[in-house]
Amino acid sequence: MDATFILQKYWGFDQFRPQQLEAIEAILTQKDTVVLMPTGGGKSVCYQVPALMQPGICIVISPLIALMTDQVQALQKKEIRAMSLAGNLSFDELRIALDNALYGNFKFIYLSPERLKNEIVIETLKQVKCNLIAVDEAHCISQWGHDFRPAYREISQLKKWHPDVPMVALTATATPTVLHDIVTNLGLTTPKIFKKSFYRENLSYRTILAEDKLYILKHYLKETNGTAIVYVSSRRETVLVADSLKKSGFTAEFFHGGLTHPEKVKKLNEWMKNHVRIMVATNAFGMGIDKPDVRLVFHMNLPDSLENYYQEAGRAGRDGNQAYAVLAYHPNDLKQLQAQYIQHLPDLIAVKTVYRKLSNFLRIGYEEFPETEYKVSFNTFCKKFDIHPTLALNTLKLLDNQGIISLSLYAENRTTVKFLYDSQSLIEFSEAHPKSGEIIKLVLRNYPGIWDFDTPINIPKLSKKSGLDELLIHQELSKLHKLSVIHYEHTQADMSVCYLEPRHDDYTINRISKHIRQQLQTKKDMADKLWLYVIDKDTCKSKLLSAYFGEVLTKDCGSCSHCIHKPAENRSSKNHTLAEKIMEALLEAPMNSRQLQAMLHIDETILISTLKRLLFERKITVNIRNQYQLRKRNETHT
Repeated sequence: MDATFILQKYWGFDQFRPQQLEAIEAILTQKDTVVLMPTGGGKSVCYQVPALMQPGICIVISPLIALMTDQVQALQKKEIRAMSLAGNLSFDELRIALDNALYGNFKFIYLSPERLKNEIVIETLKQVKCNLIAVDEAHCISQWGHDFRPAYREISQLKKWHPDVPMVALTATATPTVLHDIVTNLGLTTPKIFKKSFYRENLSYRTILAEDKLYILKHYLKETNGTAIVYVSSRRETVLVADSLKKSGFTAEFFHGGLTHPEKVKKLNEWMKNHVRIMVATNAFGMGIDKPDVRLVFHMNLPDSLENYYQEAGRAGRDGNQAYAVLAYHPNDLKQLQAQYIQHLPDLIAVKTVYRKLSNFLRIGYEEFPETEYKVSFNTFCKKFDIHPTLALNTLKLLDNQGIISLSLYAENRTTVKFLYDSQSLIEFSEAHPKSGEIIKLVLRNYPGIWDFDTPINIPKLSKKSGLDELLIHQELSKLHKLSVIHYEHTQADMSVCYLEPRHDDYTINRISKHIRQQLQTKKDMADKLWLYVIDKDTCKSKLLSAYFGEVLTKDCGSCSHCIHKPAENRSSKNHTLAEKIMEALLEAPMNSRQLQAMLHIDETILISTLKRLLFERKITVNIRNQYQLRKRNETHT
């Protein structure tokens, strides 16, 4: 059984992509390996194929539940036995899963690095017959990486448990410094490093200074075929932009982290099947999604780092055909970038404050270690303690990354009920109030033991069973609450929190103070480098991106926003070239500056400067519709 046979059997391909086979062969000869390939480069095949070629199980460390879920589902569809330890599994569920890992003939077990702190997980992983350890998103191990997670530092202990098993580290984005950290912190022994070029020949990077970003977006959508992803910075913007695109005749949907799971699945399926062309999304969308025919990725807001931009832009053109990654920006975007990512980055005091207030909000006492999952409203938490939502979210994510809490963001209506009357009093009350009594009996039939604690109840399920309207059930429960018959609470939960260690306030946060300060500085540096990339007009964009990741391109790409308007030897010849393009465009029809900018893919300031010169030279004029048009020959010389 060779690697090509496995590739053909499970993936249906006859040959590997460049460097995949070489990486697989290195792993099969028991060598530690680093696979550095851009997004969509086929990293997962590099560990999945050799794992399938050998007896035993492959342990895969991955930071995101969504990534693990996608990988496991993809393997299961190929009838490959794979499991995930992601999510808030109960002790019994975790124990059963781990027994299956030991005795169930599984080939892959996916888990987060935080699971390596669990004793039962540790004991099981020591016993499994392991053939390979794969570390996905390996840049997370570096404090200089864009998604640093201290729990990644625990992974090296896997090599102690399985000293003769090779380890493969995989990532799409790593600067030379981060690459050095990966090798050092994972304890890799003289690893073979397979580094695919960061240059994407088929991907045209464009940065465009624009007053009207929506207009530029619609122009690109008209000029390109195939599916598109539009990235915006807030949930509200996903809805507004998608709505605007629909009104302009495009098929579009919005996607963000606050949608329910069924909503996400429905929207994603419609986009994947090309029933919807455009997905307007926050950066919650795209990770682990393999859709090769995306022709356009358009950023309407600045991401927080070049690493994240490269990954998001790289979701375009995975099939190797021409695609565009366009970032529209405005000078004020720097302030927005600082406001969104820098001003509300948590310092040590902020982390202590949010952690303490979260504990008080959840009524967790000092040194208490509740083994429960709290489902709450994020906005309610922020309003109660007057915390800026961005600061609160950044802090909670940091606490999650540091392994202090487990955080999940979603959308869910949560209703809890607890009866305050005893059974005899309830009977008497129901006889006196038949309408309310019907609701009381309905709840009691479906939720026995509801006197003991606040019990979550499913209102849609009760409505379906009884035929009663959901609103009517809520109204009756609210009335019973006011009469002190029950304790009824209905909230729009969009966040779940699970404490991973006892509450110790300052002691807990002081322990990670060094990481907090380091991450704060790293985030600032990354934002600065992103902005310099955006405003640079003197260098090929592909060269800039490659140089950031330690690669030197000898030639310009020829298709980025710099290259298509590449400066000639001097300023005047540059303007002359652009002037000629403007004149050619106006031969077709009069146009305003927005139309010209969209057609020529040029920064607004450069365009306006050239238009002013052409007006001064009397080569063009402005008509009554405020459009630029060519002067007639006899007008030019009058």
